[in-house]
Amino acid sequence: MLAVVGLFAADLAEAIEMNIVWTAEEGHWLVPHNWGLQRGAVTTFSYRAPRFGDTIRLGAGADVLLDDDPPAGGASWPADNEIVIERLWMSGGTNVLTFAHSRTVSFTGTSLGFIGEGRGTDSTVNMLSGTWNLNAALHIGHGGTGTLNVHGGAIHAANHVNIGYNNGTGTVNMYGGLLDIAQHRNLSIGATSGEVGTLNAYGGTVNVGWNFSIGAGRAAGTLNMHSGATVNPRTGRALAIGGDQAGTFRAWLDGSEFNPLTLTGGGGHLTLGDHAHLDVAFPGGLMLSATNEYDLIKYAGDLTGRWLTEPGELWSTTTADGTITVKLSEGRQRGAQKLDAGQVGHQIWLGGAANDRAHYDDGHVDVANLQEGTGNRLQVALGFADDPSAYQDEDGVDFVTALQRAGYVVRGQGDDERSLPLDLINGYDSADISRLVGVELWVETGTGDTGGHLAWDTTRYTNDNGSLQLESITVIGDR
Repeated sequence: MLAVVGLFAADLAEAIEMNIVWTAEEGHWLVPHNWGLQRGAVTTFSYRAPRFGDTIRLGAGADVLLDDDPPAGGASWPADNEIVIERLWMSGGTNVLTFAHSRTVSFTGTSLGFIGEGRGTDSTVNMLSGTWNLNAALHIGHGGTGTLNVHGGAIHAANHVNIGYNNGTGTVNMYGGLLDIAQHRNLSIGATSGEVGTLNAYGGTVNVGWNFSIGAGRAAGTLNMHSGATVNPRTGRALAIGGDQAGTFRAWLDGSEFNPLTLTGGGGHLTLGDHAHLDVAFPGGLMLSATNEYDLIKYAGDLTGRWLTEPGELWSTTTADGTITVKLSEGRQRGAQKLDAGQVGHQIWLGGAANDRAHYDDGHVDVANLQEGTGNRLQVALGFADDPSAYQDEDGVDFVTALQRAGYVVRGQGDDERSLPLDLINGYDSADISRLVGVELWVETGTGDTGGHLAWDTTRYTNDNGSLQLESITVIGDR
């Protein structure tokens, strides 16, 4: 009789879900007292670090780091340099998990993995380095908000990856590294109904193992594709954009090479749904001045449907020989930001953010809250990639001297030798652009004298490093 009771008790224990839960706030993965054992509603604190077979849960306030060097009191990495556990579940509030190691973490379970599970959850995984192996499907934003930031390392997904699922909001930011989805497994950006999914491809590589959808069914999805990033659909498989909700493919063009989505090889069907949108955007406030053509999508099979949105006056598309190509119109192209002349300290980084550090020798930004008239002026600090006085034209005149000779007021160097405070009052005289030496300001007609444009062309000023490159513009004084 005792043996029967003992067996029944063991079976009952197995029936109660047991998880390894994070019980600290900020801390290291390999420190045992940061984890607890949860059986039903009961939690045993200071348990042990996760190991093979464990399901781990990160709840509200968890901020977990896994790197190569655990602090004092932490466990060591396994001898084979691989941590193997069952499943990852991030839910119940705001939480963060950061991988910054040079080794391997593997989730071997067949149950789903969640980043942002449940309403009210806001979960983030930062992949800085190392390898992450996933056996089960991964949902990023499953009923809650989930974000996956990939800066380096490699994520190998043996099952489907869904960005936004079950009325959740999911975002994947690819800055570098690799997201590799196995053969016969799909990538869905906005998966079923009511979700919002976004893949921002700034760099790195995404390999799709089977079918690829952007805004499927009644979900909204967006792929923001930047030059320097690579997204590889499975050759010969389907790409579907747009369904009952918006599916958007947005190409960010900065003048450098753009890697198109390529479906060629044994088929490659492209389906454009009822709400398929194609958009072209430009980083920061940059406006490209040259005429450029970019291939956006290549397919070998059939094309079904059409884009819901029509291109604007600044660009057009052609579809021929299985290639969708965008052609930028003659002249300068509209930027994504405006410089606010009425707000001292307002700054535009031409790459879109300070850490982008993009440099251009030719471009154009819109200016808001600008007024024409005697006594009005725009004072800006132009931030260059190098000292502007070290660049000369073919006559041996450096850039700063040329500006002064043209009548521009240059007020010395800024915070460093690369920053040039400049008074653009003379730029208002659009009839006297013959004096232009590389920086020009003019007012847009028909806008109530509030809109303007700031353009630069510094290609004629060179040294051994090439042409003079502008990277930022800051409003530094009243108009």
